[in-house]
Amino acid sequence: WGGFLQASGGALNPGKCSATVHNLEPDGKGGWIYPDQKKEEPSREEEAEGEELDDLPFFVPQGDNDAAQIKRLSTDHAVENLGLYTRPDGKSDNHFEQMRERVTTWTAQIKSGTIPTRSVWMSYTHQLWAGLRYGP
Repeated sequence: WGGFLQASGGALNPGKCSATVHNLEPDGKGGWIYPDQKKEEPSREEEAEGEELDDLPFFVPQGDNDAAQIKRLSTDHAVENLGLYTRPDGKSDNHFEQMRERVTTWTAQIKSGTIPTRSVWMSYTHQLWAGLRYGP
């Protein structure tokens, strides 16, 4: 879709772009798992296939009829998009940790300050809760 973006005068920023290979395998229990999240040692065949995928480069089109290489992320790597930390495997651990840090920081700042109760409530409503509801 990078070509459509260029047609309207835009461009993809390679520093903000990344790609993930969604290569799912059966886990033997009726579900699916990403090979890079397996706990046991891979066989030689699986290892060779994994190395082949690791060497696979990804590119995005640029305005000068060139292409720029972008980074490849593992399936358990969280990326911040519009204030939300997302992972290809759907887990939200990184996002919840970021939210927990925001609450801890806000609480410490309120406890160390000497502002009236009404202002604390206003800060909670318009700063902390508004940010947690959507993102940073």
